[in-house]
Amino acid sequence: MLLLIACIFVALFIMMSISGFLYSKSDSGEVSAINLSEIQSNQDFELVPSYTKAKIQKTGYKIPFVIHQTHKTRRVPARMSRAVKEWVNKNPEFAHKYYDDDALQDYVYKHGSLDVVKAFDTIKNRYPKKGAMRADLFRLLLMKNEGGVYADCDTTPKISLIKLLKSDDQYLTGVGRKNDFHQWLIICVPNHPFISEALDLAVEAILRDKPVRGGIGREAGFAGPPMLNRAVVTVLKRFSKIKHTNSGVHKIDNNYNYRVIEGDYLGGHVNFKYRGYNQDMKLLGLKHWSSK
Repeated sequence: MLLLIACIFVALFIMMSISGFLYSKSDSGEVSAINLSEIQSNQDFELVPSYTKAKIQKTGYKIPFVIHQTHKTRRVPARMSRAVKEWVNKNPEFAHKYYDDDALQDYVYKHGSLDVVKAFDTIKNRYPKKGAMRADLFRLLLMKNEGGVYADCDTTPKISLIKLLKSDDQYLTGVGRKNDFHQWLIICVPNHPFISEALDLAVEAILRDKPVRGGIGREAGFAGPPMLNRAVVTVLKRFSKIKHTNSGVHKIDNNYNYRVIEGDYLGGHVNFKYRGYNQDMKLLGLKHWSSK
C-alpha cells in the first residue's frame, strides 16, 4: 500500500512538472502556483553593478576614462549583462557607470538646468512608454557635464578603446550610413560644443514640440541622431566650417576639434545590436523606442 501511494505521488509530481506548474505553501498557509518557466526565466537575469572601478590607472588623456551606459533596470537578461561586461572587461583602464531609470532621473533632476528638467518631464509625461527618448536627452546632459564614453547597451567593443584613443582627442566618432556622426556611441571631453549645442537644441525642440526631421520616427528628432547631426552642422557653420567625414582630425575653432574614424560602427571596431537583443527587450517587457 505504501508503495502504491508513493507511486501515485511521483506520478502527480511528474504531471505537474510537465504542465509547467508546482505548488508552494507560504508562511501564512496560503497555497499558490509556481510557474516553472518563470523560474527558469528569472535565472536568466543578472544584476548589473551601478559602478565598477577602473583596474588600471591611465593619465594624460583629455577624454575622461569612464564608460557610461543606461537601461530601464539594473536587473537585465544575461545576454545584455554579458554585453555590458564586454565594455568593462575589454577596457580595464576605464571606470564603468550604469544608470537605471531611477538613477537616470535622479541625475537629470540634480544636474539639469530648469529648462532641461522641464524638457525631461515633458517627454516623460507626453511619451511615458518611450524610455529611450528620456535616455537620448539624458546622454546629452551627461556627456556635456562628464565627458568620457557613452555606449548603448546593445553594443559590444571588438577591441579596447585605448587602442583607438589618442591623448589629445576631444571628440571621436565613426560615420553612419546617413553620413551622420554616432549618437549611440559618444566619445568626448566635457562641454564639447557638439554636445552642448545638441542639448540646447534638444531642449528647445521638446519644449516647442518641434522635432528635427530625418529620423526613423518623429520622436527621434527631439534628442536623437537627427538632433545631434543638426547640432554638428550648426556649430561648424557658426565657425564657417563644413562637416568632414574622412579620417583625421578636423578643427572647429582655436579650442576644439573632432576626429573621425572613417566607417560605420566606429570604423568597424564596435558590434551593433548583439544577437538576441530584440528577445531581451521582450523579456524586459519593452519595445524599441520607435515602435508605436
